[in-house]
Amino acid sequence: MSVGLALSAASLAGNIFGNIMSAKQNREIDDILAGRMNDLQARFDKDYNTQFFDTDQAKSVIQTLSNQHERSNKRIENAGAISGASAEAKVAQRAKSQEVFGDSLTKLAGYGTQYKDMKERQFNRRDDTLQNFYLQHEMRKADNWSNFMNNASNVGQGGIAADAVGGGNGQGSIFNLWGKEGFGKGII
Repeated sequence: MSVGLALSAASLAGNIFGNIMSAKQNREIDDILAGRMNDLQARFDKDYNTQFFDTDQAKSVIQTLSNQHERSNKRIENAGAISGASAEAKVAQRAKSQEVFGDSLTKLAGYGTQYKDMKERQFNRRDDTLQNFYLQHEMRKADNWSNFMNNASNVGQGGIAADAVGGGNGQGSIFNLWGKEGFGKGII
């Protein structure tokens, strides 16, 4: 076997091993990306399909508005008892308080659309980031494949060139360069 052929085979084996390991890592990255994309989609579906009034934020605001409404009604009762306000005046003040409470809930309902829009924008940003990472990963895999093919071609050309020069048993043999007549003269 010629030295050129042996070196070419060793180089090819190293290339193949490197690409097998690279492919294993690529599959792991593919799995991680697929998992992240699935997690992101599941979270978006849950968040987007949740009614805004069922979110913790809305529940907290509704609770605060309800507490304020109750305190307002108690103040109306207490102030009416102290001042001797008529029943009609108390009813009018409660109606006004109820109107403010209703308006606040209506405004809160309007935030539901903004909430869904915000969730959609967040999803799109995160999805774009993952998609860009996925595309970069795919381009790296394509580059790896191209490098593998170029290396395989270079190995083949190197083997052909080594055999053309003598490849182990002619004048151009590496053994002749290091043997008794070459650089190894006096050593061997």
